[in-house]
Amino acid sequence: MRIQTFQAAGENKSNEFVRPLDGYVRSEITGKQFQILVNDNGTLVSSAGYGIPADQQFNIGARLVEPTSAGISGPEFIRDFGQMTFVFKYGNHTYTKKFSPEEIEAEVYRMEKDLRPKPMLGAGARKY
Repeated sequence: MRIQTFQAAGENKSNEFVRPLDGYVRSEITGKQFQILVNDNGTLVSSAGYGIPADQQFNIGARLVEPTSAGISGPEFIRDFGQMTFVFKYGNHTYTKKFSPEEIEAEVYRMEKDLRPKPMLGAGARKY
């Protein structure tokens, strides 16, 4: 497993279009900060000029490595991002979430488990 981005999903539960959008993810270990981007049809782009329509879901993310990079391993991610802060600014509101080392490790473990190949049926076994 290789990690390239931080991703988050949300929903504008208000009855108003929300803008501007801004934010970052910061490693509390390295101090590096990564700009929040908007997921526009599967591509992470600058949030400038974007907003969230009323009652709509949205996806955002932050590139933690260069787009051409293969990413970093789970252990490298835990080493460099084992404690991090997510800040999302929307309209005149700010949402902040500090992730503990335990939360980061649990999420990396969950992703590794979910991505493991599933066992195949044993030799001679047939599904009916």
